[in-house]
This record gives sequence, C-alpha cells and structure tokens, in this order.
Amino acid sequence: MAGWRPRLPAPPGRRTAVPDRIPCHAPVAARGGRHAPGRLGHSLRGTVMNAQVPSNLALEWAPLSFAQQRLWFFSRLESGSTAYNIGGVLRFEGRLDMDSLRHGLDQVYSRHAALRTVFREHDGLAQQAVLPTGSMPLEIIELEGGAEQVESLAREFIEADYDLTRGPLVRCALYRLGENSHALAVGMHHIISDAWSVRVLVEEMAEFYRARQQNRQPFMTPQPLQYSEYAVGQREWLDSAAGAQQMAFWRERLGGEQPPLSLTPDYPHNAQAARRAAYRTLRVEPSLVARLSDLAKANGATLFTVLLAALQLQLARLSGQREVRIGVPVAGRAKGFERLVGFFVNTLVLKAEPRPELSVAEWREQARTGLKQAQANQEMPFERLVEELAPSRSLG
Repeated sequence: MAGWRPRLPAPPGRRTAVPDRIPCHAPVAARGGRHAPGRLGHSLRGTVMNAQVPSNLALEWAPLSFAQQRLWFFSRLESGSTAYNIGGVLRFEGRLDMDSLRHGLDQVYSRHAALRTVFREHDGLAQQAVLPTGSMPLEIIELEGGAEQVESLAREFIEADYDLTRGPLVRCALYRLGENSHALAVGMHHIISDAWSVRVLVEEMAEFYRARQQNRQPFMTPQPLQYSEYAVGQREWLDSAAGAQQMAFWRERLGGEQPPLSLTPDYPHNAQAARRAAYRTLRVEPSLVARLSDLAKANGATLFTVLLAALQLQLARLSGQREVRIGVPVAGRAKGFERLVGFFVNTLVLKAEPRPELSVAEWREQARTGLKQAQANQEMPFERLVEELAPSRSLG
C-alpha cells in the first residue's frame, strides 16, 4: 500500500483530500532522527514522546496476539528501528476549531485501548497492558517556512522511534501554516495499529469534531470489545476444533519442503546490513486496466485474481521453479472488530504450481480457486503457521 488518503471535511472550509505522501502500511526508511520543530517553527505546546510509566501504577497484563509477538521480537532485536512506524498527514483548509480538534483526538484516544497500550517481557513472555485514559499526545507547531516544509517535518515526526515499554505509541503534530490552513501528522507504531485502523481513527475523530461543532451526540455505537480481548480469543480459537481444522488445511497445502524463491538479485546479499525497505509505484494505463477488468469479468474473477495469476506466472518463469508462494495481506477482522483500532492484518500464503500444459484460462482458475480456499482459512495466524512448518528463514 503506497499511502493512505482519508478525506476529512475541512471545518468549516472546503473539503480537502489528503495528499498521497507518506507510506503507511509499507515500512518507512529508518533515519532515527527526532522531530526538531525549532529549525523551522516554534513549538507552542509540546508533549514528551516517551513518558515513563509510573512504577506504582497497577496494570492488568494480557498476552500478545501472534502478529504482535513478531513485532515485539523485532523491536528487541533491532532497538531504535523505525521500520514499523506508520502514519500520514491530514490537510485542513478553513477555520479550525482547536477545542473541537482536541476533543475529537481525546475521545478516540479514550475509545480505543490499543492506543494506550505498553509492552513488557515477564518471565520470558511478552505481555501488554492498557494505560489509563488521558489526552492524545499532541504537538502544535507554528511554521515559519510555510506549506512546503510540512512534508519533510511530518516525515521526520512520523519516523521518530518509539519505546514500546513506556509509550505512548501514537502521537500527533499539528502544523499551523496560517489562520485558515493546517496540517495534522498522525504517527503510530504498527504493533498497535494497521492501515485499516488509521482510517477508523480519522473517521471517528472527524465525527467527534463535527458532533462538538453541531452540539449533538456523535453518530457512533459503543465499542464493547478491545484488542486485548482479541489477542486472548485468538489463542482460545487455536485450541478449538475450528483452529485444528484450519491448521490441517494449511499443513496439507504448504507441508513438505519450503523452498525459497530463487531469483537473481541485483546486488550480493548481505545479512549483516541494516534492513531497509522501499516501494515502487507502477502506473498501469487506463486502457490496460479496462482490458484486464473485462478479462476478469469474463472469467468470473476479480481484477486482483487476474493480477495475482500474472505475478505468479512471471515469478515461476524468472525462477525456473515449479512452485511459487506469495504472501498476501488480509484485513484479519472478525465480526465485532471492524471499527476497532489494533494490529489485525494477517498474511495468507498463496501457493501456485504453474505447468506448461495449462491454458491461460486454466491458470486463472487455479489462482482463483487457491485464493478462495485460502480466504476460507484466513483466521490462522501467519506466525503460528511459520512455527508449525518451520521453513528456512533469514533476517537479511
């Protein structure tokens, strides 16, 4: 995912689209620098980014979800890394009511316990706990450099590292570009959030803002569940008959040898080098998209399935292997968790076995069937599957 583009009614000015600027779900390049507003602006109100959790605070500790365990492991392995920071920027055009904005942010902070979560390791096990409700961490910065400085400052703000044991793991910075122009940067650690969650946060903050402005109750249902309940329920589900059935499916589907994809790299592999990530945007011409969409429709498939089949076939050709496996992210949200902030995204491993004798239509059908079967068994955590199948792995 290249970036997130939530739309927020500019209060009460014109409606403004969020620019596609800062990667959200893709890891951002780690620079390790902290936000330094003094270079281009003056901080009107600051919040300490990593406040110490009071030692006398009684917290109720709960287990992590399997996805959280993976990020906790990497955070201990690579202290100070910002590879799992996510975030984006909202632009406001028109008069901004600061009291209503703070109210909206604070209500979301109180409503979603994941935003107030901290982590620890106790007796060799990772645990999470929720801090008492309070105010959403917010900095207000008046820029002297103007709108052209927002992108670089917001990126630096979002890429600042987090201390998972102290929190907070969400933070906001409001850049004042003028009386009727503002930009709000929102940053979070992936261990408490995902791209879906970012949209939930923005939409709910906007609704709380509007309700405050219009002196009415927000159009929002109570949130009966929290993320820690999902983490506990996930482990209980794994011990159930349904969990055993899905594990049996994946063991049959992916069992046996786990060959890595053999592609010729552009550069020699260096396992000791710092892990870096990037993304590349490929623009597909509208005429080609239309043809692909027609092809998908004619075969009772989606555009995603057609593109997936093409990618699998190309990787098989480049590698010369008869078996190709691709990881595809899915939302991972069961009923009741659709409007909850948290790290729910799961990875489905899609196995393909291209054969020369298959026609294009047969190959598309194989990809479509494989995707449907995987989606029917998508509750199995990817991390638990890795534990079970034990493929060869590398941190490089």
